[in-house]
Amino acid sequence: MAINCILVDDDTLSLKVIEKYISKISKLSLIQSFSSSENALSYLKKTKDKIELVFIDVEMPNMDGFSFMNSFNNKLPFIMISSKKEYSLDAFEHNAIDFLFKPISFKRFEKSIKRLKGYDEQKNQNISTPQTSIFVKSKRVWHNVQLDNILYIKANNT
Repeated sequence: MAINCILVDDDTLSLKVIEKYISKISKLSLIQSFSSSENALSYLKKTKDKIELVFIDVEMPNMDGFSFMNSFNNKLPFIMISSKKEYSLDAFEHNAIDFLFKPISFKRFEKSIKRLKGYDEQKNQNISTPQTSIFVKSKRVWHNVQLDNILYIKANNT
């Protein structure tokens, strides 16, 4: 089943290149491309399509990619795109799945999609298997403690 995605980039050439890359990946289905983050935001608020991934450029007029991401409170996975490497750290601090540096090669694009697969597997695992234990370190030894056996937790000033 294909992952529905949108693409947001004000650079026409980058938009066309990434559209071409998306079309080569059978796991992806490009629902729509936008040259304006405001139009993309408006679309996402109104659409009945289930959008599962957003490719977005960092530097956009009026609303940058980070502001766009913040408006969704990490509910949508994002892959950030930019021609400036200095945004990469900020992208990961905003929980982006990956950061693509322009110009983007197809090989690098494929690697980004593999990261998305790992993200989906982790997300599904966290949903389907609730945590039943934690590891606690005591006197240099780690102990696996079942959550049902914990009455309370107290931290010491160490």
